[in-house]
Amino acid sequence: MTPREDPRLAEARALPIGEVAERLGIAGLKPSQAIERIGPCPVCGGRDRFGINTARNVYNCRHCGGGDAIALVELVKGCEFRAALDWLMGAREVEIDPAELARRKAAREKDARERSRQAEAARKN
Repeated sequence: MTPREDPRLAEARALPIGEVAERLGIAGLKPSQAIERIGPCPVCGGRDRFGINTARNVYNCRHCGGGDAIALVELVKGCEFRAALDWLMGAREVEIDPAELARRKAAREKDARERSRQAEAARKN
């Protein structure tokens, strides 16, 4: 199976870029607009050359380039595609029970909803 045929790919690309940036520990991004946060690039620095766009679910650095959540992990971790996908989604398992897959997906969705709720509560305070 090629990396592009990996069943985790669509799910990884659907992850909110803001959450991936938080997991990577990217700090110092300030809201530029409702859908964009800008700041220093976690790799090359600068002051405002890096940004994430939550509506398009992408990042961009005027020096390093841009892309989706997987590409952001590749950039920050300095790893290749498969390692980035493993970091985001966990190592691919050969045989997983469909019920277990559904349980894991539900758990990730619940965690995402809770993080969103906490972020919203923090914005209101």
